Amino acid sequence: MQFPDIHLIRLARHTETLLPLSIATQDISFDLTDEASMITALQSLPDNAEIDWVFIATGWLHDNDTQPEKTWLNLYADHLLRSFTLNTVSPMQTRQLSDSGQLFDFMGLPFAP
Repeated sequence: MQFPDIHLIRLARHTETLLPLSIATQDISFDLTDEASMITALQSLPDNAEIDWVFIATGWLHDNDTQPEKTWLNLYADHLLRSFTLNTVSPMQTRQLSDSGQLFDFMGLPFAP
């Protein structure tokens, strides 16, 4: 194993769907569309954790009700707003909701205060 001492904290909407790993993990459930859920998830992060990298891999393309558009004729305002909320607004809200402000962008670099 290349990094035997790594501890991975994974946040997901459905933690039961995360693949099992051979390293230590802490899985935390949360919903990007629910501010209370995001606050609870952020509060459950360890206070003393030394975070080296953060990867934000939120991404929503479709669900059971909405399929990916293949032409401009399939563009609908509700789909575009949901996509923008889940893929852009909600990940940025985690920064605002962080008590410590120690969240990181997608490159693992600290946000400017």
